[in-house]
Amino acid sequence: MDFVMNWEAIGALAEVFGAVAVFATLAYLAVQVRQSNIVTREQAQYHMLQNQLSYFDRLADSPEFVRTVYGQGQSEEQVRERQNEAHVVALLFRWNWEYLRVQDGIYTVESLPVEGFRWQYRTIGIRNHWEDKKSWLDPGFVKFMETEVIPHADEA
Repeated sequence: MDFVMNWEAIGALAEVFGAVAVFATLAYLAVQVRQSNIVTREQAQYHMLQNQLSYFDRLADSPEFVRTVYGQGQSEEQVRERQNEAHVVALLFRWNWEYLRVQDGIYTVESLPVEGFRWQYRTIGIRNHWEDKKSWLDPGFVKFMETEVIPHADEA
């Protein structure tokens, strides 16, 4: 009878170990799926950003493209204005991307080049487009700009 009891105990113990192994495998798979989803989301966001940057960089670099998009009747001054605007928008999208990496925990706020943001805000005409373009950006980034960058841009 002891022999039968031992086999039953061993069988019960094997079932417990099997259940623990199944649970551990499912937990591992859940972590892997979550990480894969995060990577996929990041890649999709990055590709969307790259599409936008490609468009605005092309506008900033090509007077012909500006005329294609906004009409052939654009004066040289209007073309330069549109190119400057495109340059500013591309820059703001890049900064917004960097800020979102801070929110994701990839970088720290201290790693952002805030002094560079302030200098560029002051010198390249970002202030001329800020009010019109800030609705295109992440609200957290807008708040960051309006508390850490814009109020201090003219201090240097």
